[in-house]
Amino acid sequence: CTNSGIIDSYRTDNDTNFSTLIICTASGNPRPSVVWTKCLFSHCTPYPFHGQHVEIVNQTTVTSTLKLNRTDRHQMGKISCQSVNKCQIIPSNTIWNVNEVFPATTGSDTLYFKMISTLDAYE
Repeated sequence: CTNSGIIDSYRTDNDTNFSTLIICTASGNPRPSVVWTKCLFSHCTPYPFHGQHVEIVNQTTVTSTLKLNRTDRHQMGKISCQSVNKCQIIPSNTIWNVNEVFPATTGSDTLYFKMISTLDAYE
């Protein structure tokens, strides 16, 4: 029984539809699950109940993609992933800090753009 943890994590931005994808890949035997967590102030919760896509790469590896809509204020907080199987729970060494930058008005809609920065370790 092994858990190699999160072996790769990164993000990609799509400015056309104001979204960001955060991708985490976990490896182990048995194959782990990728579990997402969002912390806002000192309150941490599993995240999300929807909005993620899981791809089984092979017998021991899985990739999970989380889509963040940069105009959704409810997605603010520190988002991280962890590798979970019956052997261990191993958190990623990277978290993504999602903060509101500024509101911008376009017509009758207010868009809340986010600054999504990468932090190297848990604080």
